[in-house]
Amino acid sequence: MHRALETTRRSYLARYYVMALVGVCINFGTFWILYHALGVWYLFAAIGAFVLRFLFKFASIRTWLFLDPHAPKSLRTHSAYFIILELSSLAASSLLLVTLVEGLRFPPFGALVGIVAVMSAGNAVLTKTFFRPRNAT
Repeated sequence: MHRALETTRRSYLARYYVMALVGVCINFGTFWILYHALGVWYLFAAIGAFVLRFLFKFASIRTWLFLDPHAPKSLRTHSAYFIILELSSLAASSLLLVTLVEGLRFPPFGALVGIVAVMSAGNAVLTKTFFRPRNAT
């Protein structure tokens, strides 16, 4: 029994980190296209990139990370935590982005890379705290 729980935890963490890495790639790729190729203002480009990453992560959490799409109560609870976490992340990262770019004159992409690194580490800790598979308590 203990070995099965440990395997479940490792599998969950591996899926989480793969999902997070793909999400970061979506975030950077979308920002790069919006900001550099299309000339969208850096803050709007960052928000657009965030929205695409959010949609990817939300779909991934439901269908791939938890592998339990038929548990409505659990899904609602996880969705609520996820949305609160992501909206808080958007607010904090937008504020940091404007501060770094406008106040400290960082290049927008460099500022975004630093912010995503810090926010990803924080989100990993919060996600590990709030989002666990039910059988890996």
